[in-house]
This record gives sequence, C-alpha cells and structure tokens, in this order.
Amino acid sequence: MDTFVPIQTLDVEAEKQITFDLFVHLPLNQKYILYRRKGGQIEQNRFEKIIEGSVNNFFIRQDDYKTFVKYVAGRLQGLIGTECTEQTVRMMSSSTRALLASTLQQKDTAMVRVLMENLKDITGVIIESVMERSQIGSKISFQKMVELSNKGTDFHKHPVNVASLAVLLTMGIGYNTDRILSEVAMAALLHDVGLAHMPTHIIARSHSPLELSISDRRLLYEHPKHSLELLKARRVKMSPMIETMILQHHEYYNGGGYPKGLRGFQINEFSQILLVADEMDQVIAGPIETNRELKYKISALFDQYNRELTIEPTLLSRIRSVIL
Repeated sequence: MDTFVPIQTLDVEAEKQITFDLFVHLPLNQKYILYRRKGGQIEQNRFEKIIEGSVNNFFIRQDDYKTFVKYVAGRLQGLIGTECTEQTVRMMSSSTRALLASTLQQKDTAMVRVLMENLKDITGVIIESVMERSQIGSKISFQKMVELSNKGTDFHKHPVNVASLAVLLTMGIGYNTDRILSEVAMAALLHDVGLAHMPTHIIARSHSPLELSISDRRLLYEHPKHSLELLKARRVKMSPMIETMILQHHEYYNGGGYPKGLRGFQINEFSQILLVADEMDQVIAGPIETNRELKYKISALFDQYNRELTIEPTLLSRIRSVIL
C-alpha cells in the first residue's frame, strides 16, 4: 500500500514538467486521487485557480520523495552563481518566500512540522552543492551532521535546522554566491559547539538567559568565544566571515547582546541573519498548541526585534518580507 507525503502547492511550478506523480487528498473518504502523472505539467490558468481556491497541499508517494526534493532544490540552484541583477534578486526572494512563508502560514500545525522537514531536505541538497563548488566546509561532514540530526536529540537537530533557515533567508534577501551561502551554512552548523561543554541546565536555558543565575549567565555569555576556541583547537578551517558570524551571533543592534556588547554597524549583517535563524528555530521547535499559533509567534518575534532594535531595521524589513 502506498504511503503519501504532503507537499506545498507552491512547491510545484506551473508550465513545468513534474518528475513525480502528483495527488490530491479527499478528506471525506480519505482517498488520494492522481492529479498529474510524472512528466505532465499544470497549466498556468489552472494553477492560479488552485491557489485562489486555497488548496495549500498536494501529495506525492513516499517513494518519490527524493525525486521531489531534487525537483524543488533545482529551482533555487538555478539561481545560485548567476549575475546578481535586480531580476535575479526578485526571483530568489519570490522562490524563497514560496517555500518559507507559505510553510509557516499553514493552518495545520502538524502539517507545518512535516513541511519544515521537507524544507530542511531541500536546503540540504543546496548546501551540499555550494560546499562542493566553493570548497568551504565538507559535504561529507555535513551529511554526517544531517544523519546525526535525524537520529539525535533536539540539540543535534538545532544546528542543521538553523543552517537550513539561515541559507534560505540569505538567498531570500538577495545573496546567491557559492562562497557566501557556504560560509553562512558552516557558521550555522558550528555556531553552538561551545555550548556542548557547558552544564545541561545552562544548555536548556540558553535562549532564556534571564532564568539563569548571574554566574551561569556569565558562563553562557562566553559560549561564542568557547566555540571559536574549540574549533581552532581542532584545527577546523574557518574563513574570517565564519569566525565573525560565530562570535557575533548573539550581538544585538541596540548594543544589548553578547559577548562584546557590539552596537549598530559594528555587527556583521550575516551574524544578524544567523541570530534570526537561531531564534526562529527555537520558536518552530517549541510547543504549538493551536492552529495559526506558529505564525503569531514568529510575527511576535519580529515585532520584538523591531521594538527593541535587536536587528538593523532595514535588514529586518528585508527578512520579514521573506517570511511573513
């Protein structure tokens, strides 16, 4: 008996040949009906009617999942390394928004979890390819981290999730070179290694430091420095930008971050993207009790950033347009 996997409607492009069988789900009788066969395509006018009718999801067979991931990743890979024109930026923003915003705005929270896993797999293909071409980071090491993430605890899942979000946000605001995307992915994968050597009660409250004692908080605030020290001791190759992102990923535009309390444009733009991806993953992985609550929590996070000047305002506006 076939097992079916939900995908977003916007994962499929109109007037483009699909590489898998596409199904619709009839909830009343719990049946999956073949909508388009592999090799077919959806006409533009029909696709627009599907979107207008608020059909948020198609379904594919589980056996076709890897083919589907390559199909969607190929759309974004085609934009990487091309000349960064206004049209390219617009296309990247549109494609990334189709993946991110439409996922976070799903009405069914269980569906959001599934689609976020899809996104991680799609971005994984992109990260592997840019690492291979730029020779920044190791494709094999990344694959091992993904494997550990799939089997491990939330602590193991977090860096891979953050890498996925950070790369999508970076592309969404207009960066498309192999080097930049590789550096963002590497920094995201390595940003919290310094936490691994801290007491478990500090790790558990790393995103709510005010719940810690003053002494524990001071220890937590040093973890970006510890991350760099550990990586250098292990002779991990890092570019200056990767080092900067790791060191600054908890610095706030308003000067209230750590470990150095940097302010304004002293903080690297990509470090701020990493901060957003880091905290978004905490929200997505946290308890979601009602439908639409995730979108509300993400929106509330961005409102807080705006109110407290955590993120540089222009950058915050660009990121927000990709997500909400």
